[in-house]
Amino acid sequence: MNNMQKLSFLVFLISLQASLNAQPEVDTLSRLLLALDDTITIFQNDRRLIKSSVSEVEKGTGEIQIDLNKNKGDWAQIYRVCTRGDTLLLNPNVETAIFVPTTNGFDTILVLLNFFESDPSFSAEYQNLNKGLVQFSIPPVYELVHIAFSITRQGMLEKETFDSDSYYYEEVNRHFMQYKDHPLINSLNRKIAGTTFDQVFKDYTEFSLPLTFQGRSIVHNDIYPMPYRINPWSGEALQQLQDFADQSDFLDFLGKHAGYHQKLLHEQDQFLRLDSLWIWLEEQFPERVDGYQIVFSPLCTERSDGRLFVSDDYQECVILLDNPEKLIQESGSNAFKEARLLKKAFDELMPIYQKILIEKNKAAIQEVFGDRSSWLANGVYARPEEVFQAYMDNAIFCLWAEDNLTSLNARIIRQEIEKEMLNKGFIRFYVFSRALTSLFREYTGQKKVADLYQELLQQY
Repeated sequence: MNNMQKLSFLVFLISLQASLNAQPEVDTLSRLLLALDDTITIFQNDRRLIKSSVSEVEKGTGEIQIDLNKNKGDWAQIYRVCTRGDTLLLNPNVETAIFVPTTNGFDTILVLLNFFESDPSFSAEYQNLNKGLVQFSIPPVYELVHIAFSITRQGMLEKETFDSDSYYYEEVNRHFMQYKDHPLINSLNRKIAGTTFDQVFKDYTEFSLPLTFQGRSIVHNDIYPMPYRINPWSGEALQQLQDFADQSDFLDFLGKHAGYHQKLLHEQDQFLRLDSLWIWLEEQFPERVDGYQIVFSPLCTERSDGRLFVSDDYQECVILLDNPEKLIQESGSNAFKEARLLKKAFDELMPIYQKILIEKNKAAIQEVFGDRSSWLANGVYARPEEVFQAYMDNAIFCLWAEDNLTSLNARIIRQEIEKEMLNKGFIRFYVFSRALTSLFREYTGQKKVADLYQELLQQY
């Protein structure tokens, strides 16, 4: 292909009458999009959604994902994926995920446009039971999937993901290792071999949230959308998951360890006191969340992810965390342990509260953080907004700690965060976090954190 030739082509997707349980199509572009100047821009009609550098994205996740919900009117638009060498036009009318491989000649990334038709379904009864509350759970199917991954070939080597020294891990191994050659485990082994353990593990565990047991059958729980991206638990994979549960007597194993699970749920409830942080955040920011669901697996020692589910009249944040047992057993005061657990949850919920404010101050953020090398010693974050959000998230938590913990614990937490941020390459965090705290104190409660973004950015 002549590198100077601009190619333009139109991709039409065949309209399908999808059944209620149909899974989305997946379409991968058969050729690379060429970004001659390293830049890729995605438009919705004439509105720019994102502009990124291929080389910077490759240094980070290697993927750009844009979720487009039919129920929000996203499908009624024309989308353009533009580079200096190519333009891809998309006007879908079917639930689909389109992967667009893009290269600058040296680095290659994937652009995922995920066209879906899904919203959560929060009934009036569900809202009455959960609104204003922080709930803790170990969903059975979610736990089943964790167990399956723990006996994959790579899973058995993942000492940072699974606590192989724990009583529960030994119990899982004793019961389930005999099924390590089950078709489900063999399928997961092949998936992991084709990419990375972390990516497959994240996708398959997260996408199990819409599933539950009805009797001994795995069914959709009618609350969370399925799929809410490209859900791998469909067709043969779901059949294999069901068979794995049946063959291994998973529900019987779950019943025998219900007491241990209840102990962990009690400890999460006791130590992860999200209520006070929730109140403080909604005093400081305009965004509102109706309820929180804290989900974890007793097997998992390193996990933190979050997702906001939004319907017309209810917003719920689901936060995926790890087993708190190891941290709770460490030395130190309970208040300090609570703060460290809260930090994990905080990292996942802060994008909810910051999103509108970052968009509102986008131009100033890009101007101040555009030279990322003066703020970040590595290229993990592709966009100025991502660098700013990492700075701001952690600075806000330091501020919360000062307002809610003893001076000693607040100081220790701040020092831990400053050390961690410096190790990650955020070379100006020490000064930045203190600038936010100083500015907030200056107004003695007359201004909220949300009111300080513009003034804080003007200092740079």
